[in-house]
Amino acid sequence: MQKIIDKRKKSENLGWRIRCFPYFFLIGFTKCGTTDLFAALSHVPDIIRPFAKEAEFWQKYRLTDQIQKDGVILPRPTLGDYLDIYDEAAEHIRQYTIMTEDGFVYHPGVVGDLDPKTIWWYPNWKSIKGNENRDEPKYLTQHHLYHLSKEAKFLILLRNPVERTFSHYQFFAKKRNFTVRPKEFHDQIERFLQGFQTCFKEKSIRSCVYQPLVPSKEASDNLKGSIIGSLYYVFIKDWLSVYPREQFLFIKSEDYFKNRTATVMEILEFLKLKYDIDVVESWEISNF
Repeated sequence: MQKIIDKRKKSENLGWRIRCFPYFFLIGFTKCGTTDLFAALSHVPDIIRPFAKEAEFWQKYRLTDQIQKDGVILPRPTLGDYLDIYDEAAEHIRQYTIMTEDGFVYHPGVVGDLDPKTIWWYPNWKSIKGNENRDEPKYLTQHHLYHLSKEAKFLILLRNPVERTFSHYQFFAKKRNFTVRPKEFHDQIERFLQGFQTCFKEKSIRSCVYQPLVPSKEASDNLKGSIIGSLYYVFIKDWLSVYPREQFLFIKSEDYFKNRTATVMEILEFLKLKYDIDVVESWEISNF
């Protein structure tokens, strides 16, 4: 962003910048088609794409004391670091203007946070102040977001949970180089379900679901994350306890892939962004 500021100082004598906070959040769920939807929304002129799709700021990095990248230990990122992700988009929005009927200059562009793990993956929730020594979280990302943006809008993609679980497990297998064996997958599913049932007898459902997930190369640990990421009810209920229902748009993945164009138009109406039906249909979204 410093390059943008320096350039503006020379060309426009303006040594300041606009900071943009997301207008909407695509918060879940993993392996439900969020990458495809991200590509589709990139066609919308008023949605300015950030340079990173999954920043993992809210549920991971802001709660991590030390972050290692390429062997270098980095400090915990701040809210300012998070906003840096949108600096190029913010500069684009500053320059992208239209004239209203009243003769005012209007900046119609918006940015969105597109991270499908935001709603369900909380490996470090005990690091949030007020959650210390608790079996289940009292405060989560949605509580912090509410203080920053009470009018935020949220998109949630939902896929058949069984299919989503297996797809997520296959993703882990490819990423961490272990073989997916259907019989082993089935047996582990049964063991985890039995484990959950035992946990439910001793603790609350939330306490069992929010048990910290530690990244591991063990197939069983990866399966735990795959299963938890399909327990939609627990996470959605938590978010609806903070934000009102009308600020959420729930989309079935099956409906989206059946008719991407119609879904994108539904999203644009929900976000109250202007669009031309003929233009949207010309995007050939079905080719993604």
